[in-house]
Amino acid sequence: MTCGCSTFSQQAVDSNVVRCRQHCQAGLEAARRGNDASALGTFAAAVESCPEDERARQLYAESLWSHGDEEAAIAQMVEAQRLSGGEPEATVRLGQMYLAVGRIDQAEKAATRAIASAPRMAEGWALEGDVLARREQADQALARYHRALAYRSDYPEVQFAVADLYGKQGRHTRALATLNALSQQYEPNHIPQRLHVMRGRSYGVLGRHQEAADEFSLAVKAAPPTAELLNELATALAACGDTIAARMTAEHALSLQPENPDAQQLLAQLRQPGTTPPRAIR
Repeated sequence: MTCGCSTFSQQAVDSNVVRCRQHCQAGLEAARRGNDASALGTFAAAVESCPEDERARQLYAESLWSHGDEEAAIAQMVEAQRLSGGEPEATVRLGQMYLAVGRIDQAEKAATRAIASAPRMAEGWALEGDVLARREQADQALARYHRALAYRSDYPEVQFAVADLYGKQGRHTRALATLNALSQQYEPNHIPQRLHVMRGRSYGVLGRHQEAADEFSLAVKAAPPTAELLNELATALAACGDTIAARMTAEHALSLQPENPDAQQLLAQLRQPGTTPPRAIR
């Protein structure tokens, strides 16, 4: 990835442009090495060398964002978007930043601008779907998400969002179908933990407790588990009648988070002789 200044020409390269390009490359190398602090300072130097370079501002904005300096990042992205002449990709990224900090109206305007300039770009429709989902307008959000998927079928974040909305609407079979379709995009041993968790919850609500337990078990193996995930696995195991494994899993959850109320309650139930195991996934 390189960057260029709007004043760049192959016949006469301004020294400031050369410095900007060098700083951009150095910043990218620092980021690849995991030296985020160095990358941040180098991207700042790139912008100082050539303030009219939209790519340098984008790189600086992303670096600021990763450091948690959200408002400064947005300010840089505003400039990058302006300098790009309203490039839809930059407009969408700016809208995503607005949405992340709760500036929903501005995010909506960015989505509208992006769709107007590039109506077949999936990311613009996805951003508008995110805005509508944040406003709890689920049906309208689903319509935008499906429009995004019409232009880009392999769009995991949108597919996760669709499945989440279906689940909130109580359409768990549709949610599960969406997640199963999404899983085809991954190698069997590289399915994200999030996907396993969401499938486990869908199976649990549908009363398919063994399949829920299997998915939660895979989620635990996919990445370090949280106490909440372990408790969901314990609940599924208990619903299958495997109280011993459920008890051990609930104890593991409490070892990670001793004050977890769900794990405490489940473990107390499992320790009572003759208690009927839970039959629902929370």
